[in-house]
Amino acid sequence: MVHLDQSQAKRDKKIAKDITKLNRDAATFYKQAAEQVDDYNVRHVFINMAKIREQAQLSVYDVDENPDHSSIENTWLGTAIAWYAQAKSHFSNRPEQSMIIDLIEFEKKLLAKIKKAVSEARDPALKGALASITADIQMCIDQLSACKPANTRSHATQ
Repeated sequence: MVHLDQSQAKRDKKIAKDITKLNRDAATFYKQAAEQVDDYNVRHVFINMAKIREQAQLSVYDVDENPDHSSIENTWLGTAIAWYAQAKSHFSNRPEQSMIIDLIEFEKKLLAKIKKAVSEARDPALKGALASITADIQMCIDQLSACKPANTRSHATQ
């Protein structure tokens, strides 16, 4: 059994809370986005991503149902949550492929943040849960990447 000092345990709990909040918002986004896309393959990937994000509850920690949102405002988590909210409201107004390309780039950046959290966590149970989440998200990003045409460019990188 790994013994964590109090500051490390507190940091691991924050990592779990942040990732749990992110996954809740992402699941909501993907459920709604799946209803708005015409492409069956993209819809299927969105439904899978919603399921993965819903199931990615970090049960190794008791995570508050109503976390303090003021503490995430200027963090990578706050930025991610705001991106999902904005994407929900604009998804139906943008050409599907350009939004998918931006979404792939965004998810890749988020995945890098989650992987960083894996490296910072010290609790083996939390590290295992985060590693499982990253593998599932990477699989969906790969599936979504297979759905995009090769000759398009991302609006996020222009």
